Amino acid sequence: MDYYRDYFSRLNDLSPAGRRKTWFDLERQYRHYLPTRQDSRILDFGCGAGRMLEWLRDACGYTCLGGVDVSPGQVAFARSIGLDVAESPDPVAWLRAQPPYDIIFIIDVLEHLPEETVAATLQAAHVSLKQNGSLVIRVPNASAAFATRYRYHDPTHMRLYTELSLRTHLIATGYDEIRVLGDDVWAVRSVSGAVRLAMRSISRLSQRFAAIGEFGPEGFHIPLSLNLIAAARRPAITPNS
Repeated sequence: MDYYRDYFSRLNDLSPAGRRKTWFDLERQYRHYLPTRQDSRILDFGCGAGRMLEWLRDACGYTCLGGVDVSPGQVAFARSIGLDVAESPDPVAWLRAQPPYDIIFIIDVLEHLPEETVAATLQAAHVSLKQNGSLVIRVPNASAAFATRYRYHDPTHMRLYTELSLRTHLIATGYDEIRVLGDDVWAVRSVSGAVRLAMRSISRLSQRFAAIGEFGPEGFHIPLSLNLIAAARRPAITPNS
């Protein structure tokens, strides 16, 4: 299957206006993870068609951006909008050969990878970050109400994650200061958006009661959003380490 032709480009509006519509969610989900320096080295690993890189460049003003992806169609599109994106059949090996980054994003990628490649990807990102550099990941949430649909709507998805399983992966590959949150954007841009927000709020309240009934106090803290976002840090190497 040609992922770009047969799936991605059919479900996503890649026109200039369509791409800009995604900036609203990107701003609210990822802005607070970004470094303060505009010349910070930022990598989007599995960058797809480059929508996040375009937002980082055009809306946020970052100047040292890079991306890598296995999909020729996605890379070709990203390059067509002026992005510095590499195509590689082995992105993990490509990443290991790069100079260190201040922050690496791995958005909607890990769920597509074989289990052994997940560990290799996280290890390569760890090695490729500067000391105190940041890793930001997004994956589908196994605790979401429509998790099963989200698992199977993309034929290349291989798994879902919970906040516990994602944290375990990050601990095992040497990260610290790990935070795992839901990716909800609780903001309204239209009348229909206000109606959806009200319906989602009611639905989430029901889910929360069910989680508390099933898991006890743990149920208060289980993220219920469609995706999970994890942020972690590569620790600094101390003289005694």
